[in-house]
Amino acid sequence: MSRRGGRARRRARAQGVDILGAEKKLRQAGFFFGWLDQESAKPSRDDKLEYEHLEFLFSACLSAAQSVQFVLEKTGGATFEAIRRQWLEDLTDERERSSFKRMSGLRGEDVHFAVMNAEPMPKYVSEDRISRDPSPYYQRPIHNAAIFGPAPVIEEKNPDGKTVTGPILRGAVGFYIKKRQGLPVEVTDACRSFIEQLTSLVEVMKAALPDKGLAK
Repeated sequence: MSRRGGRARRRARAQGVDILGAEKKLRQAGFFFGWLDQESAKPSRDDKLEYEHLEFLFSACLSAAQSVQFVLEKTGGATFEAIRRQWLEDLTDERERSSFKRMSGLRGEDVHFAVMNAEPMPKYVSEDRISRDPSPYYQRPIHNAAIFGPAPVIEEKNPDGKTVTGPILRGAVGFYIKKRQGLPVEVTDACRSFIEQLTSLVEVMKAALPDKGLAK
C-alpha cells in the first residue's frame, strides 16, 4: 500500500464510518440499474453493440454496488467486518449468502480480468413493458376488440425459466449469469437483489453505530 493510501485510510477511520458515502453509492447503483433494466426491455436489434452496452451497464451497476462495501470497509475497519460477518450469518437462506458472495466475485473478475461469467441470450418482453418508454419511431399496435374480440394471450418462457404473458410479445436481449447448476439468472434480477442486500447491510451498520461514529 502506498503512503498516500495508508494516510487516506487512517484519516477516513478517524472521521468515522462514512454511512453517507455508502448511501450515495447505493443511489449510484440504483441509477445504473434503472438504465440496465430499461435497456434490457427494448426490442432486440441483434447486434454486438447492443450486447456490449448491456455489459457496460451491468458492470457500472455492479461496481457502484460493490463500492458500498469498500466505503464501509475503509472507514469502518474491524467494526464493519464484524457487523458484515454477523449480517451474513443472519441471512436465513443459504442461496442469499451464496448470491451475495457471487456478485462480489463477479465484480472482481470484471475489474481485474475484464471478463464476466454472463452472456446475452434472447428473451421475450411483453408489449406493455416496451411501451413504457418507446422510441420516437415506435408505433404501438392497435387491437380493435369490438371487431376482433378480446386479444389472445401469448405465453413464452425465458432462459431463466420465467413465464412471460401478454397479447403481444417482442424479442429482446437479456444478460444472464451462467450457473454451474440450474437455470441462468438475468442480471437485472441479480443486481436488484444485490442492491437490496447492501441496503439492508447499510441499515444494520447504521443502527449499530452511535451518531458520533458517522462521517459528516
